[in-house]
Amino acid sequence: MMRWDAPIDLKIQYLPVLTAALFMLCFASVSSGDDGGPNGWKRVKTDEAADILIDLRTLADDNVEFRAETTIDTTLGALIALLKDTASLPEWLYRTESAVKLKRVSATESYVYSTHSMPFPLSKRDSIVHTTMTQDPETLSITVRGTASPDYLPEKKGYVRIRDSRSLWRFTPRPDGTVSVRFQGYGDPGGGISDLYRSSLFQWLARSYLWQLPLDTLKNMKEMVKKAPYRGATFPYVREPS
Repeated sequence: MMRWDAPIDLKIQYLPVLTAALFMLCFASVSSGDDGGPNGWKRVKTDEAADILIDLRTLADDNVEFRAETTIDTTLGALIALLKDTASLPEWLYRTESAVKLKRVSATESYVYSTHSMPFPLSKRDSIVHTTMTQDPETLSITVRGTASPDYLPEKKGYVRIRDSRSLWRFTPRPDGTVSVRFQGYGDPGGGISDLYRSSLFQWLARSYLWQLPLDTLKNMKEMVKKAPYRGATFPYVREPS
C-alpha cells in the first residue's frame, strides 16, 4: 500500500502542493517516456540572461537526470574553494538548510551531511554524500563526484534519508580565461513520494519543474565565487592554466 509522508486527512487538501513540491526539492526523480534524442538529453530551459542551459534525460532505472551548463569568469581555485566550504552550502545550493563535513579523508575526498527543506506537509530530507575530486593533467578539467552513502550514520528522527543520489561538477578552463561549468545529477527523494514515480502527472511535473534546481544553484554560484573568501583562492593540488 502506498505511503505518503503527510497524514491521510492532508492528502487531498495538499495534493497540488505535494505534486509541485516533489520536483522543487534538492534531489528529484520520476519516470519519463521522452528519450530526448540520440543521447537521451532534451533541452528544457534556456536562461539567456544568466547564460545557463538545462537538459533532462531518463536513465535506464527511470531516474530523471539533469544537466546544466554555463560559463563563469573565475578560476578553478575559486570554484573548488566554494565547494570545499561546506558551511556555505545553504547559501547557494538549492533547498539545502544545513551542511557539515563528517570526515575529511584527504584534500580531495570527504563525507558531508546535509539537510534539505520541503514545503509543508512533507517531511524534511537529509543526505550523506561521499565526494571525490580529480583533475585531468592535460585539459586541467576538474571533476567532483558525489555519491549517496546513506548508512554512514543512523537515520535521524524527523528526516527522510535520501538513499540514492549521484552528482557531478565539471570545471573546464577555457582559452579566454573563463571556466566552463557543468552541474549534473539525479536522485531519489525517498519516503512515500518515491512510490508515485509512475504517475503521468509526476512525469509532466518533472519536465516542468526539475530545471529549477540547477538553475537557482548555478545563479547563486556565479555570485558566490565573486566573494573574497573564494576569489583568488589557490590549492597545491589544483593546477590553473598558464
